[in-house]
Amino acid sequence: MLSVLPEVTRMTRRGETVVVTGTGNVTAAVISVLARCGIVAEELRVEQASLEDAFVALTGRHGIRPEDNARIGEV
Repeated sequence: MLSVLPEVTRMTRRGETVVVTGTGNVTAAVISVLARCGIVAEELRVEQASLEDAFVALTGRHGIRPEDNARIGEV
């Protein structure tokens, strides 16, 4: 039921936990559907991607290593 929401980009299950990933106001959309279906979430946690997460997603690298600093300053 949640996977059909336009805001939801991915759903995964980890045991009894359902992880919903999305865009826009995905939190409100998910809570609204759960309420309409009479489902009460025992726990709800909202996480937002950080700049580090975006960097890793775009480059595949985790941060800048100290040795990279020398190369950045070189001309």
